[in-house]
Amino acid sequence: MGSFYKKIFFEKITRRLPYLFIFYCVSVMAQGEANIWYFGGNAGLNFNNNPPTPLLDLPAGGMFSSEGCSTISDSDGNLLFYTNGEKVWNRIFQIMSNGDNLAGHNSSSQSSAIIPYPGTYNFIKKRFDRYFLVTLDDYSADAPVAADKGVRFSEIDMNLDNGLGAVTVNKNSHLFGTTTTEKVCVVPHSNGCDYWVICKVVDSNDFYTYRVSSSGFNTVPVISTTSLFVDARPGQMKVSPNHKLLSFTVPTSSIYYGFYVFNFDNNTGLITDKFTDRTSGENQYGTEFSPDSKVLYKCSGRRIYQYDVTTNSNSDFIASKTTIMSSTNGLLSMQLAPDEKIYIARPILNSPNGRIGVINNPNLLGLNCDYVAEQQYIGGGISLAGLPNQLNYLVPHNSIVIENELCNGLQLSLENNNNINSYNWQLAYANNPLVIIGTSTDSNPTLQFPIPNEDYVITCSIISDCYSNTYKLLFTPNDLNYSTPIFNFSTLTYCQNQVPDTLPLTSVDGIAGTWQPSSVNTTNIGITTYTFTPNQGQCANPITINVEINSEISINFTDVSICEGQSIAFPSTNNVSGVWVPAIVSNTNSNTYTFIPDEGCFNSAQWTVVVNQNNNISFEDTAVCYGGIITFPNTNGIIGTWSPTSISNTQSGIYTFTPNNSCSPPATWQVLVVESFSNLTISTYNTTIIANVDNVNSLLLYQLNNGNFQDSNTFENVNPGCHTVNVTDIYGCTNLSSSVFVFDYPKFFSPNNDGYNDFWNVFLENSDTTLSIFDRYGKLLKQIRQDEVGWDGTYNGYKLPSTDYWFVLDYDECGIKRTFKSHFTLIR
Repeated sequence: MGSFYKKIFFEKITRRLPYLFIFYCVSVMAQGEANIWYFGGNAGLNFNNNPPTPLLDLPAGGMFSSEGCSTISDSDGNLLFYTNGEKVWNRIFQIMSNGDNLAGHNSSSQSSAIIPYPGTYNFIKKRFDRYFLVTLDDYSADAPVAADKGVRFSEIDMNLDNGLGAVTVNKNSHLFGTTTTEKVCVVPHSNGCDYWVICKVVDSNDFYTYRVSSSGFNTVPVISTTSLFVDARPGQMKVSPNHKLLSFTVPTSSIYYGFYVFNFDNNTGLITDKFTDRTSGENQYGTEFSPDSKVLYKCSGRRIYQYDVTTNSNSDFIASKTTIMSSTNGLLSMQLAPDEKIYIARPILNSPNGRIGVINNPNLLGLNCDYVAEQQYIGGGISLAGLPNQLNYLVPHNSIVIENELCNGLQLSLENNNNINSYNWQLAYANNPLVIIGTSTDSNPTLQFPIPNEDYVITCSIISDCYSNTYKLLFTPNDLNYSTPIFNFSTLTYCQNQVPDTLPLTSVDGIAGTWQPSSVNTTNIGITTYTFTPNQGQCANPITINVEINSEISINFTDVSICEGQSIAFPSTNNVSGVWVPAIVSNTNSNTYTFIPDEGCFNSAQWTVVVNQNNNISFEDTAVCYGGIITFPNTNGIIGTWSPTSISNTQSGIYTFTPNNSCSPPATWQVLVVESFSNLTISTYNTTIIANVDNVNSLLLYQLNNGNFQDSNTFENVNPGCHTVNVTDIYGCTNLSSSVFVFDYPKFFSPNNDGYNDFWNVFLENSDTTLSIFDRYGKLLKQIRQDEVGWDGTYNGYKLPSTDYWFVLDYDECGIKRTFKSHFTLIR
């Protein structure tokens, strides 16, 4: 690519598109006409291979198209010619004779479209002898209007220049306009011969649709006036593979921006409004339909959007929009390829290792469509904005269709029978095709086979308004072509001497015949085979049935007796099918059950289940003081035996009661013998009391005065005075009590009115006291009553100095009068 073309391309893209993007519109090829692609800067792909392989055969400068281009091959996939709208090259990569200076522009989104000339198809060379080439000029907002531009067409004759083809004198014929929307689509006519060329008129609501037929290029268009008014803008326009829908992109550089979908009638060429999405900021350029025509795609710079075009309303159409890719930049043209995948041009990836994106499953909605951003390697060629604007289904695809298989023949038709003027059907043996054994000129003939299990060849030669061709089908009929009679017998099993049904002489599907034996005999026990033979000419196979005669059989069941709640199931019926009434066995109530066999030769039988009630018994565990009196608990009238048979009142144990009734389970009773304690000693430490019992156990509880019982034998922070400690256990087998005296007095005090140790006193709970305070000389300073707060360190109103003072305490120590003398310190 020269710097001049680079400048034109990138200036144009920069001027028109704030983001690079892609999507496309065409039909899927059933033959090879679209198998060769040339595009961009010497880039190419060969779809004769799967997956496609890069084409590296273009000479230097052999192809440059910044956007639009087209390529055409014969039906075997051999290149015929290709174009960028400015030039057309032949199959040996030379500019075709008179193929320069075309009126298109390589920077037009869809710069060109190749249309076969109907009626010129050459079946020997597998191509058309003549083609039309439509070219579109480049849109540029800055360029002046040029009278020699717009939409034009030229004619190419492939028989010229020794079969390389040449552009005839019918070159650059003007269709309309001096500038373009850069969009063109070609679609086959409904008659199977002609083609429609679709263009959009600039600054107008009109679409122009031109018909190309065996009479040539009709330059009088079918005009469709729609709601879309658009100026000259780039982007793609595509027709769905079923030829019923048209998609159209307008970038955001236009005030008419949006994504538009129209209905297309390929019988009349008329276009009508269908859907519109004018979401702002989506700078759409490329568009394409899925192969099944149900899913539509568009490219918008960094994003690929997907729509469901089977929706019924415009709101549903917009609601179906799904973002498939939202990170890859430079997404532009889209093109459906012969492998039924959508390929996406990506100019941002121009490099020797450049690749283009592929949507691998475009028929699937959502991310299941499987877009791979850099899947397809293009072998060093350069991907720019465009991909080939390919036309598919150049020749109507015909094949022989088997409409119906008969017992001795086939009913046939041709898949695509538009405009076929004559049929010549022939049937021959495959090993001797020159011997014709059947012919027909009907459009839907029935050909008869002389014998089955022989190879036949069917040929259909047709002449249509556009072409002639011969199609072949190899077929081998066999006995499977004969139908099998169907009978709906109510039963094929009878009891001995039962009156049987009459064997029908006509099957459900209308086949008449006879039975051998002619009627069912139920006298003899066993299986008898009956054969139905269709009458002559019924085209049906014989069938056989087996009728079984059974003797009457009785089934017997053994009655059972169970305990209430015991698991139980119906007894075995020895593989005899049937139903039980009631259908569920009860293990709570006695009942009789009836088995009704499905097989008529088995008699019903009864089965009785006796349910014995359970007499469940339980006992509460008992505690007894060591040596106390204890007896076995009440069994509520249930008779049984105890083990052990006698109760010990000196040792704990577990006793088991076993009822005589087998439906009553054994029950256990536990006896706990609680030991009595008698030796309680008390020890004190300052204000802590500890109660000690010899051989103590965990059942003992301890109480101080009338407080709560506790597990611990220690009482802390006990007030000075006389207290009572009680010891018992949870069963009351131990009852011990002892008095204990706790004595303590303050060793100093500091009467400085700070709220701490401002008074000195000795308080004793449960004790009568007399407290006298003396100085070191024995002088009585204060006598304190129990109801007083204490001594404040004064005498006759004077504060006494810091020193030691003595006291004499007369008190009652749990009923014993005692005197205690000691001293304390006054601190100032």
